[in-house]
Amino acid sequence: MKSGVRLLVATVLALFVLQGSPTGWRALPATARQRSAVSTAEPQSEAQPSTATARGKLIEGRAGYNYLCFLPKGYGERPTFWPLIVFLHGASSDENLEKLKRFGPIEYALGHDDFPFIVVAPASSRGWSVNLLDTLLERVQARFRVDRNRVYLTGLSMGGHATWKMAAAYPNRFAGIAPVAGAGNPLLAPTRLRNLPAWIFHGEKDEVVPVECGRMMIQALQRAGGEVKYTIYPDLGHDVWQPAYDNPELYRWFLQHRRNVLQRSR
Repeated sequence: MKSGVRLLVATVLALFVLQGSPTGWRALPATARQRSAVSTAEPQSEAQPSTATARGKLIEGRAGYNYLCFLPKGYGERPTFWPLIVFLHGASSDENLEKLKRFGPIEYALGHDDFPFIVVAPASSRGWSVNLLDTLLERVQARFRVDRNRVYLTGLSMGGHATWKMAAAYPNRFAGIAPVAGAGNPLLAPTRLRNLPAWIFHGEKDEVVPVECGRMMIQALQRAGGEVKYTIYPDLGHDVWQPAYDNPELYRWFLQHRRNVLQRSR
């Protein structure tokens, strides 16, 4: 009885947080799709703004949202399919792609040799739409040499909310997710999320998205028999994304996971 009451209170809390977020909350049913294991399309030939760096290449594009893409060193030199990280930023008043170089997985990629992922970071000043993110993912996988069995989703704050929302809508599209300071709907854990590995990051002193929002998702996934890992920073508030994305273990954890047969058949 007590656990049921706690779940109800936590769910109401999460819904309250999400209604106050630009993303809102409306769990959309996922459409079952059969997709090939990897994208077979080559990158589009039309010119796009790009910048070469010592550790890879940055390309700008548009697919539902404007986005910044990091291509790892060695991309295009051999017929290899690469794992993909989709990164969703928090609330923003503009869509400046330049800012996406200064935090999150792209910042990490630009600071480390041999980072083995493609990273796509869209920009939005209007919140995140599941439908537009689905369009983004589909077009990115068609444009670049993406291993569709190794696609990972992560986001912070508003992007953390959207990570849960997108994962619940399309659980079969991802090999793992890492919501950072985000709120999800625990009622969807048994039906939509239990087969999707998750690493949850949250600050104990978060006054924007209370830590209980993270804990309720941890508990809901544990009860559903899901694979869930979590890091609660005892001395931090809402801004936990720097230590989360600076942690090399996160990227190793991603690479340990692939979409399984059950996910692909859903």
